[in-house]
Amino acid sequence: MGIAKTFLAIGIAVVLTIFVAYGLYALYEMPTHYGAYYGSECQKTYDCNKPIMECEKTYEYGTPNYSAEGRQACEQAVYESNSFKSCQELYKTCTENAYKQSPEYKFARNNFFILIIVAIICIIAGSLLTMFEGIGSGIFGGGILIFIWSLIYTYSFWQHFGKPIKLGAIGLILVLLIFFGWRKLEKGQEK
Repeated sequence: MGIAKTFLAIGIAVVLTIFVAYGLYALYEMPTHYGAYYGSECQKTYDCNKPIMECEKTYEYGTPNYSAEGRQACEQAVYESNSFKSCQELYKTCTENAYKQSPEYKFARNNFFILIIVAIICIIAGSLLTMFEGIGSGIFGGGILIFIWSLIYTYSFWQHFGKPIKLGAIGLILVLLIFFGWRKLEKGQEK
C-alpha cells in the first residue's frame, strides 16, 4: 500500500470514528438528568457515618469531653467494627443496584452495544473490501477505533462487568481482528 493509500486509510478510520461518535451523540440523546445522584435512598437507609458523627459530637472542640486522641480512638473503633464494615458493604450493594436501574446506566449500556455492533460491522466490511485497499483498510481501522471509543465512552457501564466478561469481550474483538486481518492482509498478498 502506497503512501497515498495509507493516508487515505488513516483519514477514513479517524473520520469514520468521529462520524459514528457524533452520530450517536446527535441521534441518541443523553437522559436529561444525567449525573443525578441515584443512591440518596441508600444513604438514608444505610447511614454508616452516623457513629462517626457521634464521635465528633462527643469529643468536639470546646466541649468538656474534648480530646483529639479520644476522638481519633473513637473513630478508629467505628472503622474497625463489623457493623460499620457490613453497613459499608450493604450501602455499596444498594448503590450499585440503584445505579443499574438508573437512566444513566441504561444509556451507557445501549451506547456500548450500539458501538460494539457498529465496530464489528466496520471490521467485517473493511475486510471484505480487499479490492479497495485504502478504503477497506480505513473502514477496518475505523472499526478498531470505534471499539476503543466504546470502552472509553461507556466506561460507567463497562466498569460493572466482571473481569471474565471483560476479558471475553476483548478476546472476541481480538479474534475478529486476527481472523479478518489475516483474511484481508495475508490472503490479499497471496493473490
